[in-house]
Amino acid sequence: MKTENQQPNELPELEISLRSKHLPVSYVSSLLRVLQAALREVGKDNDGTRDVFSIQPWPSLVMSSRITNDEWVLQLVFKEPRNARPMYEVSSQTFEAFLEHFRQFLKNLPQPGLWGKSMAIARDEPYESEVIRRMDGLRQELRRFTRATVSFRGQVITIEGDQLQID
Repeated sequence: MKTENQQPNELPELEISLRSKHLPVSYVSSLLRVLQAALREVGKDNDGTRDVFSIQPWPSLVMSSRITNDEWVLQLVFKEPRNARPMYEVSSQTFEAFLEHFRQFLKNLPQPGLWGKSMAIARDEPYESEVIRRMDGLRQELRRFTRATVSFRGQVITIEGDQLQID
């Protein structure tokens, strides 16, 4: 097993790609807040990372970015809050669990109705867990963009309007 001080062959970065010629700052800000909350909730829910996310200061979620064609690609990784060293194992385990939760949440959504409209989740029903509540919030934020892709180590989820693709 790798320790947090050892650098793995592949940096465990979660990537969010947003396609839009003009990105509203309020959409980006809201997405980042919801994403950070979802990742922390998954971290608290995961056996391998629960201890790290249960006490403050929590790992810091840091972002770098690049622009490719018409996409703004955000690359995220967790770092130690006191010395800013990358937390490879925590990042890897959290992002893996996050994508699994998000994929399962999306697969369990109601199918489109007869006329192609998406069926909404009933708001008056409570969520099964805090993780599911966070996944729903993230889905709503990602739908605001023309196209949004979430990926980690070959696992890809693309949301484009009412279209959803899980690879």
